[in-house]
Amino acid sequence: MSSGGADPAHLSVHPSGRYLFIANYTGGSAAVMRIQPDGSLGLLTDLVHNTGPKMPERAADNPPGNYAVSDHSASHVHMVQSDVSGKFVLACDAGLDRVYVWSFDMQSGTLKPAAKPWLAMEPGSAPRHFCFSHDGKVIYILGEQDSRVVVADYDVQTGGMQVKQTASTVTAQFRGSTLAAEIILHPNGKFLYVTNRLGNAIACFKVHEDGSITLFDEVWAHADYGRALSFDPSGQFVFVANQRSDCITSFHVNADTGSLEFTWHFVPIGTPTSFVFTVLDSE
Repeated sequence: MSSGGADPAHLSVHPSGRYLFIANYTGGSAAVMRIQPDGSLGLLTDLVHNTGPKMPERAADNPPGNYAVSDHSASHVHMVQSDVSGKFVLACDAGLDRVYVWSFDMQSGTLKPAAKPWLAMEPGSAPRHFCFSHDGKVIYILGEQDSRVVVADYDVQTGGMQVKQTASTVTAQFRGSTLAAEIILHPNGKFLYVTNRLGNAIACFKVHEDGSITLFDEVWAHADYGRALSFDPSGQFVFVANQRSDCITSFHVNADTGSLEFTWHFVPIGTPTSFVFTVLDSE
């Protein structure tokens, strides 16, 4: 089925299981597609194109010595996903430096701008991915270009966001280009992890009771250009898709401290960029 735009970069399923959301990166659009009872895909129920002013290629709060740039030539929707309740749908637009928010109509499968239709991010920061706290009241937004995590309180009733912290994904000693890629929250909600592609590292954050975060370690990925990051279903291990090393590496997660220990396992996969785990029925 057509995604309605060029270069779809991200997929997510609504909590109801009835709709699929697609981020069309080059197409600059967010699409909604109905999921049929048998799991097959129906036609698009909505397609929203973002527009806005041209933004700078680099952010003012970049890490020192960052020579890499992010594409700000037009709208580039990099991720689209509903909030925890499924009432609102959010999208990171890395080209327009905005996080869009729409209310979602479950009957028609259509998107309507929320009361505050977007959160303006640091110009040039290229918001790429986000994740929510388990209760859905805090959102963590990752900037690709400036390699920073923006922490915001999230209003579950309106979809509004109030920024309360920004934190670098690299240490104060780091110099150079990094380009952050993925952000995930541990199943216990106590730790947050980010991949820094050009830095070949995983940034490890402690999550405090108020949702704020503190960087406590930066771990070598043992490979090149880590993009996707995912826990296995048990939460005991985290896996990294290393695009330029043609492999997936893994780390054991200490659930008490959040520290990562390399397993020394390399799975050869050609140009891995994303993956998901499935849980098979034991019956």
